Amino acid sequence: MENATIARLLLEHANHLSKNTRALYRIRAYRQAANVLWRLPRSVEEIYRVDGRAGLEAIPGIGAHLAYTLETLLRTGEFRTLNPYEGSMDPTHTFLSLPGVGARLAEQLQDDLGLTTLEELEEALADGRVERLGVGVTRRERLREEIQRRLHAARTAEPKVSA
Repeated sequence: MENATIARLLLEHANHLSKNTRALYRIRAYRQAANVLWRLPRSVEEIYRVDGRAGLEAIPGIGAHLAYTLETLLRTGEFRTLNPYEGSMDPTHTFLSLPGVGARLAEQLQDDLGLTTLEELEEALADGRVERLGVGVTRRERLREEIQRRLHAARTAEPKVSA
């Protein structure tokens, strides 16, 4: 996932928060993190792959909360935050995080095909429904590979142990 895509999701989430809460500090944190990621010379995905969550927390302006959000986004493609009320976003955001999916296609996947999860998108790719939206062979294959990677990462992630 590209830094620009992640930054866009953080900005969209900040806008979502500004409409639905008064969490000014959190809104500012998401906006500042997005600005940092836009300018970051290294890929966030590479940082996570090499240094894990500690590497994410070492990025200026990224604390434990945002590191969790970024880690989950990179592993599963889902935008989740530590605060469950804050992280509720529609499936379009998940689709936007996929390579080759812009706003129009993300909306078509949800509105025209009724898809809401990566699993449903994977099935729609397999049965040819996505092809009806004009998505070409190369983009479909990239989507299929990325979805399989994310779903595999989500299925093999270590379960959280509560104390």
